Amino acid sequence: MAHDALLKDIHELVDVYKKHRDFIGRARAKAGTFSAAVVEKVILEHELKSGEASDRIGELVPQLQLAIGELDEGMASVASELGDASGALEEYELRLLIGELDQAAFERESADLKAQVEAVRGARVTAEAERLVLVQALEAWTVASDEGSAVEIAAAPDLGFSEPPAPPVVELPTIEEPEAPEAPAEEPEAAAEE
Repeated sequence: MAHDALLKDIHELVDVYKKHRDFIGRARAKAGTFSAAVVEKVILEHELKSGEASDRIGELVPQLQLAIGELDEGMASVASELGDASGALEEYELRLLIGELDQAAFERESADLKAQVEAVRGARVTAEAERLVLVQALEAWTVASDEGSAVEIAAAPDLGFSEPPAPPVVELPTIEEPEAPEAPAEEPEAAAEE
């Protein structure tokens, strides 16, 4: 992934930040056991260390946001390419259906377009996956830090990539089989005659 170093740095710093915040919580929990001066000294030390990690993360957040924006722009370009290739492919399909092209000519003419559509779809999937990883890194910081809650994460643009809706489920009426008529019971007189 193009942003591996940035992601590695963010994740490591978030872990450092969380570790020091955890130490602060543990030190506060032991406040009744140790002198106030010792507890405050330990807390202050870890406040400084978590603050350093927070500051370094704050320097990296704009880079993450920029990377997400660049991916969004790239996905918009991919959407345009996909639309163009899909439109051209649709034209060839129409020409095949009306008989202007035979199957062999259609396959020849549309082969490059089909390959282009598949390549563009692959690029879209890769960009979406990379964007998700970047957003998750920002969300990890948001969860870990009060300062992180101010980080805005733009929603992914709607580029028309949604999968076609599933066909509606049609409830078919059940046809109840008529019950078979019961066999007539033998009349008592007929049974007695036998």
